[in-house]
Amino acid sequence: MAEMLRPVQVRENDQLVEISAIRAVTRSLNLSALKGDVRAQIHLTKTFEAIRADRDAQSLALFEEAIEIQNWLYEKHKGAESHGTSLANDYPHPSDLLLDPIALEVRINGPVSHDDHRIWDQARNQVADLAGELMTLNAKQHDGPLGAKDLDARRAIQTQIHELNRMIPDIRTLRRLGFDLQRHRKGGAIS
Repeated sequence: MAEMLRPVQVRENDQLVEISAIRAVTRSLNLSALKGDVRAQIHLTKTFEAIRADRDAQSLALFEEAIEIQNWLYEKHKGAESHGTSLANDYPHPSDLLLDPIALEVRINGPVSHDDHRIWDQARNQVADLAGELMTLNAKQHDGPLGAKDLDARRAIQTQIHELNRMIPDIRTLRRLGFDLQRHRKGGAIS
């Protein structure tokens, strides 16, 4: 293994550059295949297919393990509920695990630890406080048109609420079928 990773010098664009021996061999094999060497083409194709098959098997095994973890979490929550206890502070919540069987991807749509949950709660409390301030400003509008200072304050509050909700959505939004927290945070379309 050490010999394959040993640095070697190769010429690239009239300059000497250092790369690993295995990378130099792979480049040479690629060049031979591109020039029509059938044996090099067959070798590269078989190597690529073997690497892809190994990666796919690893992805499938990890995905199957994620399904087992999610099922275990659901059973754990059902058991707690049947005994009249709550696992509200157990993270991640099984409903927050988004399993994509096509891409074999697992994403988490919610807090993953107690510290993370504390941050989410603080942000949600901040949204509630800001909503209260917004209601006060809106009530003030019944007495007459708002001045420039109040209008600026209202816009700033609305912007803060929007940003906080984008980063940490409410529980109904998180649990919505097809919701993707990463896409939501990037401002993309939400299912």
